[in-house]
Amino acid sequence: MNFSCYVIDDEPDAIAIMKEYIEMTPGLTLVGHSQNPLEALPNLTGEYAPDITFIDVDMRQLSGLELAEMVNLYTTVVFTTAFPQYALESFDREAFDFLLKPINYERFAKCIQRARLKIARPGRWLQAIRDDFFTIKSEVKGRLVKIRYEEVIYMEGSANYIHI
Repeated sequence: MNFSCYVIDDEPDAIAIMKEYIEMTPGLTLVGHSQNPLEALPNLTGEYAPDITFIDVDMRQLSGLELAEMVNLYTTVVFTTAFPQYALESFDREAFDFLLKPINYERFAKCIQRARLKIARPGRWLQAIRDDFFTIKSEVKGRLVKIRYEEVIYMEGSANYIHI
């Protein structure tokens, strides 16, 4: 299966590295790149949006975090940055992954391997990665309860609570 990729970074050298990694990875095709997130925006939404978009967090025209909020319904967003302090905020913006510059190929390949699973089987990738259970907060502050998917028969939302 072939996946399309787009790179947005205000540094030409960073784009060159990502282009090289994409070109040397079987099954990936670079469909575009831009140094300006505003110019790239129309290419990241709609029916022809790329499967994976690599977005630098810190850009002048529009922050990568703001851009991700606009496009993450259309494309799998992977942040690329030299600033580790953006990691938590990037996942709050529903990033798929966070690659810290300088990005080595091994880490890039690991991201792509996970992305392929997500894209090929949407909705099922979390289950494959996180075993066969989920956790919820309990009535006791700070305590989580582990619930196996196979044990769930019925779920109902009720105001601020959920009945399982």
